[in-house]
Amino acid sequence: MMKFKSVLSLIVIAIAAILLLTSCEEERTPRLTEQQQISKDSVLTEMLREASNRTDSICEVRTGGLVQHYYDSILDVRLEEIRKLRQRR
Repeated sequence: MMKFKSVLSLIVIAIAAILLLTSCEEERTPRLTEQQQISKDSVLTEMLREASNRTDSICEVRTGGLVQHYYDSILDVRLEEIRKLRQRR
């Protein structure tokens, strides 16, 4: 009876190993034709150009706002320094 259990265990392990090893095959993506590759590259290039334009415009808007903010902050600090110097007199 003990021998039967060990043989049965080995069979189950062997079947599981076979199933695992055969199911791990990578899925191969189909190759694109030359025309499909050209189309894909064109679409991708256009998408990247559009994304670049969007990020550039976002940076311009953000940079303009930051420059104004920093300018105002520096001006406030300088005006406060002038006010303190005038109060000393």
